[in-house]
Amino acid sequence: MKAHRTLVVSLCVLAVAGVVRAATSGFQERRTAIYTKAEADRKKLGLEDPKKLYAKYPTPEVSFKGEPARLCAGKSATVKLTGKFVPASAFLVTNDGVQVVKEKMTATSWEAELKATAGALPGEVTVEVFSPVSAASRSAKVLELGCKYQWHLELADGQVVDLATDFAAQDRHGAASWTKSGKATGTSRFGVDGSGEDFNFTRQASQEELMGSAANMSKLFESAEYKALLARQQKASEALGACKDPKTMAACMKAPGEEIRKIGEQQETLTKKYMSAGKPTFGCNQLNVKVSGTAVSGEATECGDAKPQALKGTVTVL
Repeated sequence: MKAHRTLVVSLCVLAVAGVVRAATSGFQERRTAIYTKAEADRKKLGLEDPKKLYAKYPTPEVSFKGEPARLCAGKSATVKLTGKFVPASAFLVTNDGVQVVKEKMTATSWEAELKATAGALPGEVTVEVFSPVSAASRSAKVLELGCKYQWHLELADGQVVDLATDFAAQDRHGAASWTKSGKATGTSRFGVDGSGEDFNFTRQASQEELMGSAANMSKLFESAEYKALLARQQKASEALGACKDPKTMAACMKAPGEEIRKIGEQQETLTKKYMSAGKPTFGCNQLNVKVSGTAVSGEATECGDAKPQALKGTVTVL
């Protein structure tokens, strides 16, 4: 559980007491309203001494039993917190994808029916409990939000990827189908990470691709070109090591230093040559997206030899 004591000064005074419900202004605004009212109440009651303030309005004691259940978009779940709550404590659900349908509070418990909105995106749902006047708070995670989604992403180069994800699955992998100009170019799997507005998709290499990469790496190390570069690198390193006279060191190191730089560039080019063999000729390895409502924007990277490119699309709850 998380606990903190915070005093926040605000110009606007809003009346907030009991359970704080979901609102269009967002939970951040509702939290600010809680702090604002607490500040006004402290001044009204003359409780500016922290010791006296927290003695009368202490940090709540909060407990949530068991593991948070997963709640799919559009569905409801009942959660319960136990502890010690000062009368007029505020309970704030810190995820705008969830609304409080009904609740019941006592001095030792808070039970509520929470409903995920129809378009709720994956994320954590916590409840933050505030004591009145002091605004001392403690939070508890009560739900995991989000299940199945369909992503339709259009890349700047004309490629389109349709990606299905299931956040309720243990591995969270998603199956992706790639097309260009209306024609299928291939399929791949992606691991997905993120919540709320920001998500990252990382392409998962198949077993055949992993074996192919290992074989190509072996061919690279055994090639005459790579061995010749290693011999040149060793010779240049020995030349650098011979530069010991402080008076001539800078001039002495110039030629072998430049040689080592060139060797590094040539090794990089040679590695790309060998490792590109057998790689997919479609798609990108990384998709980084930001969601606003159902609209998606972002960037695709590691697209073969192509530069990073913009993407746009949509996400739909399944």
